[in-house]
Amino acid sequence: MSYAIDQVKARINLSSVVSKKVALKRKTTGEYLGLCPFHPEKSPSFNVSDNKGFYHCFGCGAHGDVFSYLMETEYLKFPEALEKLAQEAGIELPKHTEVQKKQQDIRDILIEIHEAAANYYTQKLFSPEGKQALNYLKKRGLKNEIIAEYRLGFTPHNHSELHDILKQKFNETQIAASKVLLKGDYGVYNPLKNRVIFPIFNKSGKTVAFGGRLIEKGEPKYLNSPETLIFKKSETLYGLNFAKKEALKTKQIIVVEGYMDVIALANNEIYNSVAPLGTSISSEHIKSLWKIVDIPTLCLDADNAGRTATSRLASEILPFIKADKTLNFASLTGGKDPDEVIVNKGREFFKSIINHPTPLSELLFTSLLKMHTVKTPENVTTLRKNLELLAKKIIDKDLQKSYSSYFKSKVYEILSNKKKPNINKEFLNSKHNIQSILSEQENNILTILATVINHPEIISDDEIYYELHDIEIRSNFLDKIREYILNLKGYINYENEPCRKTLRQTLEEQFNFKLNDNMFDTFAKSEASSEEAKEGIIRIFKLNNLIIIQEQIKTTSQLLMERQDEETYNKLSYLKQIEEILKTELNILN
Repeated sequence: MSYAIDQVKARINLSSVVSKKVALKRKTTGEYLGLCPFHPEKSPSFNVSDNKGFYHCFGCGAHGDVFSYLMETEYLKFPEALEKLAQEAGIELPKHTEVQKKQQDIRDILIEIHEAAANYYTQKLFSPEGKQALNYLKKRGLKNEIIAEYRLGFTPHNHSELHDILKQKFNETQIAASKVLLKGDYGVYNPLKNRVIFPIFNKSGKTVAFGGRLIEKGEPKYLNSPETLIFKKSETLYGLNFAKKEALKTKQIIVVEGYMDVIALANNEIYNSVAPLGTSISSEHIKSLWKIVDIPTLCLDADNAGRTATSRLASEILPFIKADKTLNFASLTGGKDPDEVIVNKGREFFKSIINHPTPLSELLFTSLLKMHTVKTPENVTTLRKNLELLAKKIIDKDLQKSYSSYFKSKVYEILSNKKKPNINKEFLNSKHNIQSILSEQENNILTILATVINHPEIISDDEIYYELHDIEIRSNFLDKIREYILNLKGYINYENEPCRKTLRQTLEEQFNFKLNDNMFDTFAKSEASSEEAKEGIIRIFKLNNLIIIQEQIKTTSQLLMERQDEETYNKLSYLKQIEEILKTELNILN
């Protein structure tokens, strides 16, 4: 085998393989330079040497030969890379051992069976039997090309038809090993009958299993094929064969909850998403994604299950993170899943969520803070100890110290903010004004929007941007104005007065939204400094959040009187803790 490896290296120029994806410029004979495919850069630092047989990037340190290049860029194992390059070089590799050959033959047959079944399911989707399934996909807004690209299909009630087709080419032992059909008391049957079918592909794009969704009422709504020699749920991510191509361009992969989320995003020309299959996203999944991108973005559904999975993974991944390998988290607003967000808010709104994620460190801190009050020294000590325990999970000692320092600074920041004098004491300490704001949520939103319009430069501040992005706005009219302002971030320099006037003029013309000094308080007035406006608007955000929490407390209290159960009691206790934190930060006395 070592002879074959040497032969491949002798016959294949590294530059010919690299130049298929990277534009190389010749420096001298056998030496080339280009933009690194392993990290974003504007000036080329990726050196390719045919003379020495290796590549090296002086920007990120990536280094290797033709095999490692193919393994890293196409996510192949060494035997796969060797086989591919040997074919290109016209070299016959040594034969596998009898056992290896037999195992590979079985795998090949299982893939053939799954490919045949996938073709059958696709045919059935466009037959009279599949009309209901096709209507379901059309109602979800899926384009014909997406249905075709992802090879969606339908399983009818009839089990024998597929069995008869497979028997024409495969024997019963092979069909049984594929688990496409299972054997029951009354013969073979399809475990995915009467479902929309989602073929599950391996990294090479071959069908290795199926997922099915019921189109009628029943449980389980989603079901995957049993595991086989070619399919392990814990090792497979749906859509990875599509996402890895896009990830090379965007340096980003989005982890969503299920295959319908992946397809819905592809339907909106977002091709870099993947999903786990019947299991929760795990650290092993993330480690496999780190071979493709440095910082995957987790974007699970905005429900209790999604939040629980997010918190669990955030803690579970800590021992494995490094300075250049970590995880981001995108918080969905405007819908319970990516598809609903895009339907309600549009593709660009969803992309803005993905492009402004929460870092792992911030998510961990925020999640733990929600579980603690910071009213007493004992509370603060407990919080600090729990944060330190989180930091100690990180194996990389330098990164562990950085996390520990970050958590300490965040606690200090919270305690310091509690002691800071308020900007406008006369306004903030006035019980009448506070009660007025807390009772008028729409006026509160107007205040926020007016402040940003008069101080558009503060939208570049991430904290302001995220708060404005996440705040609940019930008025469709005001929500459209919020969305318009958010989409301006990064496109215009607002530091001069003409730009401010242009923004106001545009809003007035486009939305018939007239601004006047009576619509907003001291913080919104254009005479205030940007820093005053920023601190003022943060306070108003918190006041608005307090309104929402207090409404939830009222509703939950009424529910507790009816149910008198532990779950509702725990929810009420949690809401009251959040209320106390907000009141403390706002310096509002009971």
